[in-house]
Amino acid sequence: MSLRFALALAVGALLAFAGLSACSRDDGQPEPPASLPADFALTYTWQEGSLPPPGHYEYTITLDHEGHGEIVLVPDYSFNAPPEWRESFSLTPAELDGVYQSLVKRGLFTTDWRSRDDGSAGGAVDSLQAVAGGRTVRVESPVVERQADDWERVAKAINDLVPRETWAKLNGLREQYANEHRR
Repeated sequence: MSLRFALALAVGALLAFAGLSACSRDDGQPEPPASLPADFALTYTWQEGSLPPPGHYEYTITLDHEGHGEIVLVPDYSFNAPPEWRESFSLTPAELDGVYQSLVKRGLFTTDWRSRDDGSAGGAVDSLQAVAGGRTVRVESPVVERQADDWERVAKAINDLVPRETWAKLNGLREQYANEHRR
């Protein structure tokens, strides 16, 4: 075997290894696809902290790979049998791709999210389940301090999917419900 052939073989092996390394992470999970995958979907839930009724409320935002979204707001604890208000929204393909790219940029699919277990209770909590390229990510707050800023940016990006008019309508309904159900 000539020296030139051996070097070419070694360089080829290194390039192949580097190419494989670029396609996966240290945890063995694949990198998120560069473009919006057909299985992209997310479900984000936010719950107000422990407050006396009717101060507590919660909402869930869902989004699928076609840009169809929905927010469901519940203005009280479930044991009070409150109404559920549903509002749909849609994103254009360009908007949907922008959301996906933003979440990828913010590290949603590449961060090893860790919940903080410090025994605190009573505050607002949120969680997210997202799917992209066969990978499912679950995040539950509160996250560890070093991830808090990144998590806040991810949560804000998801909340910003809902049109302002929809938020205004739902918050108006929630305030009306609270005023009518004060104890």
